[in-house]
Amino acid sequence: MVDAEGLPVGEGEIGELIIGGVGLARYLDPDKDREKYAPMPSFGWDRAYRSGDLVRYEAAGLIFMGRADEQVKLGGRRIELGEIDAALQALPHVAGAAAAVRTTAAGNQILVGYLAAANADLDLAAARELLAESLPAPLIPLLTVVDSLPTKTSGKVDRHALPWPLTGTGAAEADAAPLNLPEDASWVAEQWTAVLGSTVTSLDADFFAYGGGSLSAAQLVSALRVRYPTITVADIYATPRIGALIDAARQTLPDGVAAGPAPSRTVRPTAFKSQVFQTLMGIPLHILVGMRWLTYLMAANNVLAAFAGFSAAPTVSWWWVAASWLVFVSRPAAC
Repeated sequence: MVDAEGLPVGEGEIGELIIGGVGLARYLDPDKDREKYAPMPSFGWDRAYRSGDLVRYEAAGLIFMGRADEQVKLGGRRIELGEIDAALQALPHVAGAAAAVRTTAAGNQILVGYLAAANADLDLAAARELLAESLPAPLIPLLTVVDSLPTKTSGKVDRHALPWPLTGTGAAEADAAPLNLPEDASWVAEQWTAVLGSTVTSLDADFFAYGGGSLSAAQLVSALRVRYPTITVADIYATPRIGALIDAARQTLPDGVAAGPAPSRTVRPTAFKSQVFQTLMGIPLHILVGMRWLTYLMAANNVLAAFAGFSAAPTVSWWWVAASWLVFVSRPAAC
């Protein structure tokens, strides 16, 4: 571990984790290799990998403290927030932008893009379409508009000071009907908000436009099954709009049955007598299966000995093979 000057840190201090040794990877491009695996003079290493992980050195081991750069981990992949920032700032009618990873009440991590509008012409739906041209689908953030971006004394955006949870989002259609829902539909909207972290302001709100993905879809289904036991992830993909999802959830219930948890059942353990009976009945079944395989083996050994010259293969009379086939393998035996 080294500090900002590349010098080793002492116990209790924080530094960047540096990796060296013969196990380092190597780029086929020499210039790329020299860039990524530059020397580390303080350790006497000709090649070293700067991980970007900040760790604290303790006698018991290393404690991860964060990143030296702006990399974050989202959905099992490391992403560079600076690249997301650049894509957001390149959008038309945007004066400033920043991305941040936020955690919803349900523990789901989502990528949020905060946009400071340059004028009233900023259209978030159109902005998402433009982002789809430069970013892979999992990295397209949930977009929201803020009046301004908070900054640190260094002038950099203070991502921790960006508003969360969101009170609304522009991802919904501007002309969407306002929410005025009965109790069951309101409950579905509450589970939606817990998973995605954004208050639903329209029945036209799209699950994926609000930052949903495969993991959050599974989390939402798990929450909804408290009242709708048969709803599936496929229902989320088939009806991503919350209005349609509410209707789909209602349709999973039989007519006249109110939404609610599945009735609990008391399953009694199998009686001892039944266990003994099942064990005893399993013995002849195992013998039958074994004899079928033994019949195949006897026939194979006879064929190998007769036509391939395998003298070591034990053989039996074809009459025994035929009798075993008739008793254990043939259709009358199976019946």
